[in-house]
Amino acid sequence: MRRRNRTPPPQGESAGGLESKTDAAEEKEITFTEQVVADNEECKITITGVERDDEWDAFYINTLLENKSSDKTYEFSLDLSTVNINGVSAFCGFYETLAPGEKRDEKIGLSDFNLCYNDIGDYTDIELVFRVREVDEYGFSNADVLEAKTVHIYPYGEDKAAEFVREAQPSDKIILDNEYATVIFAGEANEKLKEEYSSKHYHFEMFVINKT
Repeated sequence: MRRRNRTPPPQGESAGGLESKTDAAEEKEITFTEQVVADNEECKITITGVERDDEWDAFYINTLLENKSSDKTYEFSLDLSTVNINGVSAFCGFYETLAPGEKRDEKIGLSDFNLCYNDIGDYTDIELVFRVREVDEYGFSNADVLEAKTVHIYPYGEDKAAEFVREAQPSDKIILDNEYATVIFAGEANEKLKEEYSSKHYHFEMFVINKT
């Protein structure tokens, strides 16, 4: 996994994972209220709620998309390079095409599996970047209707947001460390990842920090 725009803790220092993680996750209640991400003459994006699905180890962001145009089709998407949970990069594919005048409720799904390298804990700060583009008659997206719009979602309230800090391990090997980035070889993949893939393949973990 990749953590962006953070300074690494000193090697050998235990940061204890999430700094404000509670001992009992069930004590936390989602307190999120509706949040408008963007609203202009052409489109509107509203986060209507968030919910946790423990059965599938997933977290869902309920989103209302609105195409206000009377004659243009728009593509709503997320910038895949800027999906972060507690400061750690996570994968989340999201592309939805809406016809002129259409409104639609969609769920943005975030999976624990994408973060199994680290003990992320509760999703206290979710960063997403939305884009909206016009789609031409051939299905290609071109002109921006909404330039990159960043939003932070705090399911338990902004005061509960916590930054992930990785605890250094004795087996860590520093491959690169300069003013721009730190690259750490963290060893073989953990058991949770191994269970998902064939044992015939070799998997290893890298932890990369973008310092810029």
